[in-house]
Amino acid sequence: NRILYLLHQGVSPTEILVITFTKEAALSMQKRFCDMVAPGSFPVNFGTFHSVFYQILRESNVVKSSKLLSDSEKKNLLYPILYQYSQPGEDMSLLREEAVKVLNAFSYFKNTGNFTDAVKKCPEQWREHFQPIYEGYQQSVKQEKRLDFDDMLYQCRQLLAENKEIRMQWQKRFRHILIDEFQDINPIQYEIIKLLAGEPYNLFAVG
Repeated sequence: NRILYLLHQGVSPTEILVITFTKEAALSMQKRFCDMVAPGSFPVNFGTFHSVFYQILRESNVVKSSKLLSDSEKKNLLYPILYQYSQPGEDMSLLREEAVKVLNAFSYFKNTGNFTDAVKKCPEQWREHFQPIYEGYQQSVKQEKRLDFDDMLYQCRQLLAENKEIRMQWQKRFRHILIDEFQDINPIQYEIIKLLAGEPYNLFAVG
């Protein structure tokens, strides 16, 4: 109903962005909207946070590959970096177990922006070298010209914060932003939405 109201006010459907957290919910909202209007008559943008931010990265030529890194691929990129900072004679099977915990700490950082707490979530053995390990991992990901799931958020925030021209381009494209289940938003998602919602700040949230 909010979308219909905007359309009746003369807002272009291509300027409306509707975001939620799961693909299933986004498709459900899109279907309910299409049931109210002629299917395909109003090209409103529906998507999840990750799909929308990935679209921004792809169309801004930040990433080329459409294939995300799998969990096993991420671990394979991290193993040699952890090995550099491991103790002599370190059990490799233990190193593989630790890699999962280190990747979880990386994920926490990318979703919250809180580096100090991310270090605390890392196994004690790696805390002292957390920053060079993280930077080494990100460099390996970059060399692969791929992304892991959390990079979609973290790199999108970086792009919009550092590139004013691109930020203004997307602000003009999405002049009306509607967010469902707003209570579930994480700090990085919130920062990106604040960067996307340019003047006159047409942000509508349900939570």
